[in-house]
Amino acid sequence: EAHTWLRSCQFAFARRIQGEQRLERLGQHVLEFLAEALDAKVGALYIAEGPAALRRFAGYATPPGRENEIVNKGEGLLGQAALENRVLHVKDVPENYLDVSSTIGRSKPRELIVVPAASDGIVHAVMELGFFRPIKQTDRELLERVSEALGVAVRASRDRTRLEDLLAETQRQAEELQTQQEELRVSNEELEIQTRALKETQVRLEAQQVELEQTNSQLEEQAQLLAHQKDALGQAQAVLAEKAEELERSNQYKSEFLANMSHELRTPLNSTLILAKLLADNKPGTLTEEQVKYAQTITAAGKELLALINDILDLSKIEAGKMEVTPEPVTIASTVETLAQVFAPLAKEKGLTLTTTIESGTPAQITTDPQPVGQILRNLLSNALKFTEQGEVTIRVSAAAHGGVAFTVRDSGIGIPAHQQSLIFEAFRQADGSTHRKYGGTGLGLSISRDLARMLGGDVTVESTPGKGSAFTLTLPAAFAGQNERVKPRGATSGTAGVAVAPVPIAQRVAEESAAAAYSAAHTDALKPITMEDD
Repeated sequence: EAHTWLRSCQFAFARRIQGEQRLERLGQHVLEFLAEALDAKVGALYIAEGPAALRRFAGYATPPGRENEIVNKGEGLLGQAALENRVLHVKDVPENYLDVSSTIGRSKPRELIVVPAASDGIVHAVMELGFFRPIKQTDRELLERVSEALGVAVRASRDRTRLEDLLAETQRQAEELQTQQEELRVSNEELEIQTRALKETQVRLEAQQVELEQTNSQLEEQAQLLAHQKDALGQAQAVLAEKAEELERSNQYKSEFLANMSHELRTPLNSTLILAKLLADNKPGTLTEEQVKYAQTITAAGKELLALINDILDLSKIEAGKMEVTPEPVTIASTVETLAQVFAPLAKEKGLTLTTTIESGTPAQITTDPQPVGQILRNLLSNALKFTEQGEVTIRVSAAAHGGVAFTVRDSGIGIPAHQQSLIFEAFRQADGSTHRKYGGTGLGLSISRDLARMLGGDVTVESTPGKGSAFTLTLPAAFAGQNERVKPRGATSGTAGVAVAPVPIAQRVAEESAAAAYSAAHTDALKPITMEDD
């Protein structure tokens, strides 16, 4: 019976491993058959990797985490069995060696057998099986009988796998060779086409060479002409650079002259105003009523001229770089309160509502120069009251980006058309630019305000709708970072040497504005417009 059982198991094992099987499938079939035939509870199959190592390529009821485990020959029971090429029967299984585990528990086998699978004296694989019962002699005899067949099957499977890889590589190389042959054929056709094209090109080049010889002679003549023109251009550029330097010096002299003329211009004008006021008061009573009216007209025109001179001097100081910034802590609340106190009587006189609001989140103070900040806000608030006949004027302070502050002066006045919103920041420009414009003014306030704001690191912007009012916003940083570059005058153009050129002389503007102011103040044909010539 034992002999019959061994023969039947041996035939069944041969049927199980026959055919072309990959290593993993072969190992799984071998372990499943032996576990069923011998009632083994756990098993593993290792394949020889090189002369000194074994790699697990199949397992039966083995715990996870040990796939593709590497064992060196001579290492442990399995390595020793592979090294000596003999069967090892272990009755006292070491702790944690080939555990049997399931979802309800884990245990170690009672006995263990390690069987090398060799062919022609070379170990190709090693079987390792664990049992919960004693291993019988028939079990060991069966394993020894099938071990050689397993070694032959493993070797054949490895050789087959290697042959398949070689065949796939050969097929791939054949496909690449075929592709290269096709590319070579296409390249040959392209070369033939290019050869014909080269012959045609050679014929054209020979014809072009003749034309080039004729063209070269013409180019030599043109080169000589260009050389003469280049010399002339160099001389012209030198003259232009010299003129540009002269123009730059002239503009600098002009700006410095206007910036330094504060005392010289204001002193005689103030004297004139004082004398005109004395005449207008007419305390001795020696002047006629018409003469008093003339004196009052002179006083009004002189005040407007003084305001114009002050604005021009401020603008010139900014352009000449003579405006210095002295930063210090500025309290937002006190600044707004001071503005409201100054302009409240004027708003009340015109029947307008003046309100101030400081939004939550606004910084309590910033570090900047309070004098130009006050000048900008006074100008914006003055314009709002001047151009508003009814309604209200509001001052709203809010937080800006990076810890800055935004002062918004909003009115319900006449508004500004969209095409004129950029012009109002140019010097001597207003939305109403006629000589007899209704609201008067020099047109310098917004220009100076924007230049001062940019000098402080901020800016002045406008949003307006005709008939619904305007909103001018002064934005200032949290702290003055340093003196900015000199603000370039609006309307200036860059010459060849980068010199800023004003489109209209300031003195001519002064003459036009002064004449208009004097004529408007007189309201009579008895006083003719004042004419000032450009110095």
